[in-house]
Amino acid sequence: MGAATASEERRRAFVDDLFEKTDWPDGGDLDGFDFQELCVKHGLLATVEVTEACGDNCGCAEYTDFPTTCYRRTELSRRTASVEAPTPSITRSTE
Repeated sequence: MGAATASEERRRAFVDDLFEKTDWPDGGDLDGFDFQELCVKHGLLATVEVTEACGDNCGCAEYTDFPTTCYRRTELSRRTASVEAPTPSITRSTE
């Protein structure tokens, strides 16, 4: 299985989990924590332990104290590999 095929399989598994978690088509919803956990499970987000703000636009600094866990997009969740890293955090947790 090539790299592109493996990536596609991971994305498909993620979508399958989304449908299952939301009990589609009968209804339900998906809260941010569950979405974040599914993204980590399928390699779309990576966790990074941080002790300080990563820059002027650090989302974690607005919502939590340090140290904290920062969630960052991985290459698998980007449209192209040309997206610059690091991607700012999109959600955060103090767990």
